Amino acid sequence: MLNIPHFFSFALLELLCFYLIIQYNQNQRDIFLNSSNLFTGTLARKYNDVVTVLRLPKVLDSIQLENARLKASLKENLYVQNDSATRVQDSVYLQQYAFIPARVVSNSITLHNNILTLDKGSTSGVEQDMGVIMPNGVVGVVDQVGKYYATVISLLNSKSNTSVALKRNGYFGNLVWNDSDPLHMSLEAIPKHVRVERGDTLITTGYSAIYPSGIVVGTVESATLEPGNNFYTITVLLNNDLANVQYVMIVKNLLKEDRQETEKEGSHDQ
Repeated sequence: MLNIPHFFSFALLELLCFYLIIQYNQNQRDIFLNSSNLFTGTLARKYNDVVTVLRLPKVLDSIQLENARLKASLKENLYVQNDSATRVQDSVYLQQYAFIPARVVSNSITLHNNILTLDKGSTSGVEQDMGVIMPNGVVGVVDQVGKYYATVISLLNSKSNTSVALKRNGYFGNLVWNDSDPLHMSLEAIPKHVRVERGDTLITTGYSAIYPSGIVVGTVESATLEPGNNFYTITVLLNNDLANVQYVMIVKNLLKEDRQETEKEGSHDQ
């Protein structure tokens, strides 16, 4: 049976001997100091690694906010407002698009109608039918909005119908999901008289008021024209991988209501 007083006495004597050896022997003292420095340095490095990992979400959120602010200031996201048709040089840039950074908390890519869930809702200014983009492409359109979360109709959804154009010549069509793999979609309604080549870049048109114009969506991977068909069958390689999307930006068109109201009044006149 362990004798507690004897054990502590033994341990105390061991520590005393260890101290005396280090105190009065230069070589042993150098070894101890080097070893202790190595040990404390390793501990400090591990501690910093843990702190960095714990702080990573906050750092990423901060970067997203800064990216949203910078993107909103780009000229392509501003509306050119002229006070006179003859005074083009006196144009004033009016803010047209704002961006709300968000994080993807749920995503699907293998269903017929895939959706994503974002960690931003109405309290952050998110509304239905807002566009959702990544730095390198389009993600989808906001569908349902709660106070703190929102669901997004992914590009990989049968309800998705995005207007895109061939950057080289401006001809536009509809980008649709055909239940293939998450990197490919189909481009419809490009007439046969248009020259379409493999590698042609596709960009958003801005016709729907959901996305800013000029966002690169993907490239033409193949384009075939069946006999008797007036439109191409085009396969598009998406610019972004929706199977690996973590952070997005929700697009807020600040002039959307004015445009919709104007178009509504115009349709009544027809």
